[in-house]
Amino acid sequence: MAKTSLLILDDEPEVLNALKRTLRNEFELFLFSEPIRALEFYRDNPVPLVLSDMRMPVMDGATFLTVIAKINPRSKRFLLTGHSDIDLTVTAVNDGKISHYFTKPWDNKVLTEQLHQANNSYILELKSLKLLKVNHDKNVELELQNASMEQNEHKHHRQLIRLKKNLNVFIEIYADSIAMHTQDLSGHNYRIGAQARHLALQLGCNPLEGFRIYVAGLLYEAGKLSLPQSLLAQPFDKLTLQQQVSYNVFYQQSSAMLGRVSQLNDVVKIISQIPQPFNVSDKAGSDDLMLGSRILAVLIAFDNLLLGRKMATNTSVHQAKKLIEEQTPNQFDPIIVKLFFDMLAAQPYSEDPHLEFAIDVSQVTSNLVLTKDVENAQHGVLLTRGTVLSERFIDQLTKVAKAQQQPMVIFVKSCTIV
Repeated sequence: MAKTSLLILDDEPEVLNALKRTLRNEFELFLFSEPIRALEFYRDNPVPLVLSDMRMPVMDGATFLTVIAKINPRSKRFLLTGHSDIDLTVTAVNDGKISHYFTKPWDNKVLTEQLHQANNSYILELKSLKLLKVNHDKNVELELQNASMEQNEHKHHRQLIRLKKNLNVFIEIYADSIAMHTQDLSGHNYRIGAQARHLALQLGCNPLEGFRIYVAGLLYEAGKLSLPQSLLAQPFDKLTLQQQVSYNVFYQQSSAMLGRVSQLNDVVKIISQIPQPFNVSDKAGSDDLMLGSRILAVLIAFDNLLLGRKMATNTSVHQAKKLIEEQTPNQFDPIIVKLFFDMLAAQPYSEDPHLEFAIDVSQVTSNLVLTKDVENAQHGVLLTRGTVLSERFIDQLTKVAKAQQQPMVIFVKSCTIV
């Protein structure tokens, strides 16, 4: 198998030699000590990985990697930096110019692993973009066919159905790819999308806008395809400052990746505003923040707490609600928070298979059906998906929850129309 290509720029020969000794068996190396020559080479050979020193006389590393990003936006870009350059480095990361930085002296094992992970993300992102392009081209082709068709009402209707079907298939494939990369087995993105659409319709959105919000819930994590799985596997609060900075750019990357598909322009607008805080005292800001973004911000934060993505300790539904309330209204829209909590309490019936609700064992009632297997602390299955909860099952769950003395979150939906 061919080695992955890596360009390295450093004006110190001893550093270049040290990196060469460390990486030559793992990567095909292109070594440069002058930024101008490195850029001349890169314009003709846009290799996937680029590693640059930060402090150099002619051009600093952040500037060099900014130019690299313009030549090849998909490249994975890394900085070698000293502690005195940390402020500049963090700024470069926040501006989206680099993927990761290593402080001197670096750890050879960590450096090699990060480069390999970045290359895996690069390959996966290219595959995802190829899928985007295939689906986009197919949709364009269908639109052109539609424009050239005879103005026949039945043919036009069939063509629109085919176009919608192709777009839906693309969205689901992409959502499944995201879940696979984030190693999520809980159905997080489908659950978020379904809950968001339900709340949007309750708030008076039309079905089309509700669908856009649903799709934004499915695809908001697209940018995580560019992050290593080792980073995504850790709770956010356990990440280093450097890792948190790298993690937080995923919304920006999601917008960039999905923005290539014109049919998703409105979805991209919703996703781009999810991280923005809701501040009731900032009237203009709250008006500008899209409804779909405000809905998704609440649902994502709540679900991430339950899944252990935010904190290392397990979080119960009751605790998650309390943490959300503490951040309302400075972070979350109080109207949406109340509507969401009311929905969790009511568990309304829906034909949507993905509209499910998280509850604590103490909230379990009969005539609810499990939408996920229920496991104990040792990951043994207690009850399987599809089980209709009866008093006997409720007693069993209550005893297990008390015995293991840790939160047990159950995903359910109503099996009766109220």
